[in-house]
Amino acid sequence: MMTKKQPVSVGDIARRIDQPMYRAAYIVRQRRIEPLLSCGGRYFYDDAEVQRVQQELDAIDSRKQAIAEIKQEAIRRDLPLVTGDEVPSRPRKPK
Repeated sequence: MMTKKQPVSVGDIARRIDQPMYRAAYIVRQRRIEPLLSCGGRYFYDDAEVQRVQQELDAIDSRKQAIAEIKQEAIRRDLPLVTGDEVPSRPRKPK
């Protein structure tokens, strides 16, 4: 006898993937993951969406790790760090 899995809420997704609920909710909202069904203002997702949320969070974490490693290497080599706030200026063309 096959057991059909129950749809899960965002809180259940967070518990399954061992992440804070705000991170799971962020991915669902930002990636516009469509719910399988909604009931009483709550949204429910299937296993495919649980896996997608996990993959998206893994991708974010790996990018964060890569950036941290680049920063550490720049510090080790005593290189100047360029942050997103520092925009290189281009010389203006004379009019």
